[in-house]
Amino acid sequence: MRGAAEGLHLQRVVRMNAEIRIATFDDLRLWQAMAARSGIPSHSFSFNRALSFSGIDPRLALVEVGESALIFPFYERRWRDDVDICTTLSVSGAVMRSPGQECLSAWAEYGAAKGWVAGYLQFEPETDLRAVANATPGNQVFLLDLSAYDLLENTGAIIRRKIRRAERLGVALAEERESLADALRRLYPETMARSGALAHYQFSQETLDSWIFDRGSLVVGAAMDGCVEAVAVFPFFGERAEYFIGATSAAGRDWSAWLLWRGMQMLRDCGVRILNLGGGVKPQDGLYQFKEKFGGRPMSLHAVKQIYNLEKYRRLCVESNAPLDAEWFPAYRAKALASYPVRETRASEQGRGC
Repeated sequence: MRGAAEGLHLQRVVRMNAEIRIATFDDLRLWQAMAARSGIPSHSFSFNRALSFSGIDPRLALVEVGESALIFPFYERRWRDDVDICTTLSVSGAVMRSPGQECLSAWAEYGAAKGWVAGYLQFEPETDLRAVANATPGNQVFLLDLSAYDLLENTGAIIRRKIRRAERLGVALAEERESLADALRRLYPETMARSGALAHYQFSQETLDSWIFDRGSLVVGAAMDGCVEAVAVFPFFGERAEYFIGATSAAGRDWSAWLLWRGMQMLRDCGVRILNLGGGVKPQDGLYQFKEKFGGRPMSLHAVKQIYNLEKYRRLCVESNAPLDAEWFPAYRAKALASYPVRETRASEQGRGC
């Protein structure tokens, strides 16, 4: 491997004839240029900077081999004396233009040179990974086409009834960010206490506040008698948006359909064409079934699981009493993850890894 080029963190993988750029928070212009190429809202500088307030240090990677390009945010994680990597938590993930094995092989070579043990790369749902032999499907998300004239045309009858009921009750749209931030601080723990996502869905108050005040996100709330009972956060970029977090009170849960519908209208007014609505915390759970009723196109979040140092990987699995072929990846993290306290947010769902 050659050294980093000044100002660009440029590395060349000699055998693969690939160029790899790594943007950090010190490289605002580089990060923004790379994120603009990807077009994925959760690749933005501000979205990932918010994650740093929850103890994560994201970076944005660009891998280029010929005409093919792979772009994704990732972070390093310590496991005892070793390090592995994972794409940051979102309803999307890595994007690969001209998908093929070359960029992934180049990244694997880079990972081995960095001394990492393994890497879990989740891909956004529209990246076609049929040419990648080891890509495995994870949870499904729903993509909604917001260009339709009638956003409710393909929704289920239950969703339409929920929306009409909220309208009759006089639920009001809240847009003032200070009040929405206050509401999210109150509603987020309450939402977490009600359902069953894993510990890595935990975010600090500073992270939540950063997303609320990020002008790269649409943030809306549902209020009754001046009290915000539900909040939704939609990062967006260009024609794409993601439904990343929803938090509600017990009463506000009934207004989630109405709030999503209003958010969809506002996103369309901002020029957004495709909304990644996310899926469930677990396959076919209640949250999945709720989102399914909006009539979006179901698509899988595929993942590529890479082992950069097989000897270390095997040793860590033996030390953790984990089978090499465990469904969770990396396998040596599975038992520790199972012992985490249960936490929940409607931040969506990575596949069986990370």
